Amino acid sequence: MFNSLRNKLIIAMISYTVFIAVFSAAIFYRGLYASENSYLNSIVNSYFEYISQHPLPETLPYNIDINTQLFLLDSPELPSFIKQTTPGLYEIQQEEIHYRIGLHPNGQMIVIILQDMLKMLDQQEERLEAIITSIVLITILVGSILVSYLVTLLMRRLLELSNDVETAINQNLIIPDAIPTAPIDDAHKDEIDTLREAFSQYSQQLLDHAEREKYFTQHASHELRTPIAIIRNCFHILMKSPLNEQQKNNVIRIGKAADKAKNLTDCFLLLARHHSKELELVDIEIILLDVIKGQNTLLVANDLKLTVTSMPVALSCHPAMFDILCSNLIGNAVKYGHDNVNICLTDHSLTIKNLATQEPKIQGFGLIICQRVCNYLDWSIHHDYKDQLFSTTIHFNNH
Repeated sequence: MFNSLRNKLIIAMISYTVFIAVFSAAIFYRGLYASENSYLNSIVNSYFEYISQHPLPETLPYNIDINTQLFLLDSPELPSFIKQTTPGLYEIQQEEIHYRIGLHPNGQMIVIILQDMLKMLDQQEERLEAIITSIVLITILVGSILVSYLVTLLMRRLLELSNDVETAINQNLIIPDAIPTAPIDDAHKDEIDTLREAFSQYSQQLLDHAEREKYFTQHASHELRTPIAIIRNCFHILMKSPLNEQQKNNVIRIGKAADKAKNLTDCFLLLARHHSKELELVDIEIILLDVIKGQNTLLVANDLKLTVTSMPVALSCHPAMFDILCSNLIGNAVKYGHDNVNICLTDHSLTIKNLATQEPKIQGFGLIICQRVCNYLDWSIHHDYKDQLFSTTIHFNNH
């Protein structure tokens, strides 16, 4: 739920609405409370001014009205905390008492005390509190509905843009072509229209780039086939010629390089087509063992012990692709490994392990080709380094 941008926006805006409503209610209630105190204090002050302009009643304490009484400061009826107070205006919130101490013109200190005004003010307070609570709840409800509606309107256009992008990707279209819309002039464009145009321009660039890459790869691969074919033909002619041992070894190396170049060219050509319709059922064990055989010289030179466990496995793939895949991975194991290299081929996976003092750099064009070949064949490739053992595993997911 919270992963959705729409829900996140709604929750954020509703939270803001609740905060504003509660904050406003608190300020209003505080203002109401201050107004009530000011009103009660004004009553005390007005009575004090009136008493100060007239003689004191003969009998004290004296009830000015039903809620207000007049005392002398030394009256025994007064609590001690009032007697100890200096002249001024005071209020006791807990008991809702407001009083003023001052000097009467006759020289006596008097106290005017206003106690809880009947029950009317309390009833009015409860009524106002109920009204404030109702206003807050209504504000939150209306605000939540309005926020949800506005966010939905905003997200509707974003979802349309998202669907257009997805459609364009699936159908290799430019984004505006996915769902045609009427042209919009600059004066009526908003941020989403600008974003759509940016996506459109970027998708056009991506398609142009992909088309150029595909065109170059296909034509470069085709053009490379001619010189490679010439080299391979020369290799076969030379092998039939009288050669000494050194010359024969050099010619064999040329032949292997020509075969590898041919496989690379075929692999690039297949990858450029972005489909796997030309796959054939191949016994990959034969290709694997042939690649291993070609690595014997490097194995001996690097003083590596090779352990191979394999079985006949028939998979739908392309021989050139699997040859390049094995050559790169086994070549890396021989180059970066020490002591032992283990290769295991089953009907579900191919695993290549080698001891390494540090994790080899798995970056490089060779491994990028391996990844693209696996993607093309719908296989998965995984690298792992633990306890000085580096392993690469290819899972034949489509088998």
